[in-house]
Amino acid sequence: MHKRSLFAYFLLILSQFYVVAQSDEPSEIQKSILDLYNLQIAQFTNIQTCGHLFDGPASFAKQMERVSLDALLHLDSNEEIEIGNQVFTKIKESETILTNHWSKPKVDILYKNLIQHVDRPEITYQYHIIDSKDINAFSTLGGHIYICTGLIDFVDSMDELAFIIGHEIAHIDLEHTLRKQKKLMLASTIGKYFDAEDMASFALQFNMVFSAPFDQIDEYDADYKGYEIAKKAGYDTSKFDDFFSKLEDAESRNILIKLLSTHPYPSDRKKCLSSLD
Repeated sequence: MHKRSLFAYFLLILSQFYVVAQSDEPSEIQKSILDLYNLQIAQFTNIQTCGHLFDGPASFAKQMERVSLDALLHLDSNEEIEIGNQVFTKIKESETILTNHWSKPKVDILYKNLIQHVDRPEITYQYHIIDSKDINAFSTLGGHIYICTGLIDFVDSMDELAFIIGHEIAHIDLEHTLRKQKKLMLASTIGKYFDAEDMASFALQFNMVFSAPFDQIDEYDADYKGYEIAKKAGYDTSKFDDFFSKLEDAESRNILIKLLSTHPYPSDRKKCLSSLD
């Protein structure tokens, strides 16, 4: 990674917080930044209690990143949807999207129930089933959610799947996917300014290496939001822990894994989720 570019990124983040902190009469944008930051204080306390020792401090770092990205870059919903559709086109070129999978009628009903409780009605949410043995689901900006057939086979109930899909909806609803795009755009812009040799490689490396431990906070937030979405849709919250219980069997609590992973330990996520009951 280009060291000067990383340093410049940190300066941009810190400078934004300095401007907000020093303002006698904050602007509306600055007020929204402060409000968003204050909302995370309670979240920090909760994560510090039920998660890993590193998760509490990481939540402050993540919040610094969030408010800075929102202040530095703006993408409206139309731009977000356009980029999301471009990403979808790219994914279709490398993955097989199934339109007649056996689970689709049930997932259709589940999905319609969940999206009634989103907070961003300007986004058209849609899901896609990918022919893959991976036990995985992921979301991209613009409302696209991808569910692997391996995950559908892995869960034991539609209640489990409701929480997982609710979690992915939450990543979009909470603008996690949007901010990830902003971060890539900012990293690429800074890299160009400093004449980095390969912009695509730089942006990818920046996102993968720098973000890993801090993106775990997004996962906790999406768990909480996904829980609420699925609960409002009428699904059994007592079943949500089942998914993490199965993942715990393969869990390895290692500090290197913790620092390099984009997801918290399944046991920590389960514990934090249980605190909502």
